[in-house]
Amino acid sequence: MKPYEQLPRELTRILGERWSDTAANRLLYSRDMSAEITLKLRDQSGDPNFAPMRPHVVCWPEDAHEVVKLVKLANRLKIPIVPFGGGSGVVGGTIPVRGGMIIDLKRMDKILKLNNEQGTADIETGMLGWKLEAELNRTGYTLHFPTPARSATLGGYLAARSADVEDRLEEAEVVTPRGELIRFGRHAKLFPKIRTKDLFVGTEGTCGIITKARLKIQPLPPAECYRGISFNRLESGLMAMRLIIQANLRPTVLHLHDPLSLLFEHSRETSTSEQKTLMTQLKQGGQNWLLQHPRMTTLLNLLPLEVILIVGFAGEKTFISEQEKIALSLCQKVIARDLGPGPGEQWKQQRHHPSFMIPQLFDEGGFMDTIEVATTWDLLEGLYQKITRALQHKVCLMAHFSHATPDSCAISFTFAGKTGSYEQDLALYQEVWQEAMETCLLAGGTISHQHGIGLLKAPYLERELENCMKVFKAVKKKLDPAGIMNPGKMSL
Repeated sequence: MKPYEQLPRELTRILGERWSDTAANRLLYSRDMSAEITLKLRDQSGDPNFAPMRPHVVCWPEDAHEVVKLVKLANRLKIPIVPFGGGSGVVGGTIPVRGGMIIDLKRMDKILKLNNEQGTADIETGMLGWKLEAELNRTGYTLHFPTPARSATLGGYLAARSADVEDRLEEAEVVTPRGELIRFGRHAKLFPKIRTKDLFVGTEGTCGIITKARLKIQPLPPAECYRGISFNRLESGLMAMRLIIQANLRPTVLHLHDPLSLLFEHSRETSTSEQKTLMTQLKQGGQNWLLQHPRMTTLLNLLPLEVILIVGFAGEKTFISEQEKIALSLCQKVIARDLGPGPGEQWKQQRHHPSFMIPQLFDEGGFMDTIEVATTWDLLEGLYQKITRALQHKVCLMAHFSHATPDSCAISFTFAGKTGSYEQDLALYQEVWQEAMETCLLAGGTISHQHGIGLLKAPYLERELENCMKVFKAVKKKLDPAGIMNPGKMSL
């Protein structure tokens, strides 16, 4: 009997009716939210050869023991496995390139234990981010995720090192590709000296399935404040941002927005009349024209446009007041203007709005995506300028800086375009990604910060890691000798 012919009986034995091989479910789980797949599906008539890569079956386990049984079954039958969370990834990390078995963890969505003394929570990784934060809030706690993807799961955060979740991770429970369940405090038998969280977090399901996590949590802050600070030069804004984070202040939000980002995302509280006038004109129909004539955005450099730093603090009122005063004093080391709480409060209310612009733009025949890169402070402005120069004549490009540490910072570029032709849209989209990745590597940046590698960035990972990639592949080979765990991702 062929392997896939055995699946119905075996899956029914393990899961009962909690699995499916219907055409509808196989199609639903054939993709994530990557823009290239969306573009191809929207204009499928333009490319008759495009067909989604479907799994053979979709499974919905309810605990780690069922995951163990599914992994052992897949090992025995040599069937590929793709762990699945919210499906909100944007780099093709859950696309089943070799078919096989999707293991959707969203039924494993409970907070299992709160430890008030230790300030930790044991959480199943199928829990969606918005639900996790809401349930913690009801018990008086928070994870301080200021801008998580609302539809991503905790497992997705851990798989891609997203939302700075690794900084809060104490322990991880993992099912290895061989079907070994590694509980809290244990180590993988093959790597007894490496902590589980260091071995599996950030590997995008290629080395195992994280089923439970112990995270550090904090009491809900009694107060919070947000404000905007304007700078007439990007260099000044970046310097202020660096000074704040290197002064050991603890902002919950530290985002610097470039002029075009302000035009599209924060127009109501932008700092100059020129920006407000431009945004009004764009909303009256110029936006569509600008997408088809992106070179015109370079004219913004001739206007007295400013950049805005959004700063937020949370905690006791006296604590955040003191932190805010220090942050403002550091900003005054360069030419800066305090805009008060207005821009900060607007950012808080609208921080998810850019994500909701994407479907509308696709419906109107355009495309949009985000490229996030990172580097050290000494290379940061250079990386921004080089990628901007490489792309601004091809697409509308905006950016913001965030996820700052004392040593480094990330840049999130959002680009949008529209050519009027499916073939040209797809070619332009792919050209933008290639230019951005090549430019990033040449400028000394890292090609990913928290979106992961998946399929989209895989061709560039080996160039960035060089000899370290050999170590990564050796670890993967030892953990997953059958090569069944999320094949094709991260160049593995």
